[in-house]
Amino acid sequence: MSQYYPTKSDMISDRPASDSGGNFGRLARAGVMKDYVAELFEEKLADIPLLAWQQFLSIFTESVSNAEIDRALERIARNAALSVSQCH
Repeated sequence: MSQYYPTKSDMISDRPASDSGGNFGRLARAGVMKDYVAELFEEKLADIPLLAWQQFLSIFTESVSNAEIDRALERIARNAALSVSQCH
């Protein structure tokens, strides 16, 4: 199977166009974007919050087994059912 996404130890080519202070990536590391990301994940795609899409898509990694996928999907379904029952 081909790998399409670099591992965390792979060298990547992300380089800032200009970064005289050497601060590239500091915003993310400092937590400055936490509120922005939380607000972004409340946005909806096909009337489904982006956070739910992210949680769903994160199940499917290269090394996950079918049994692990099944358990994760069942967990999402239980959580969704619980959320719906609390709304009514």
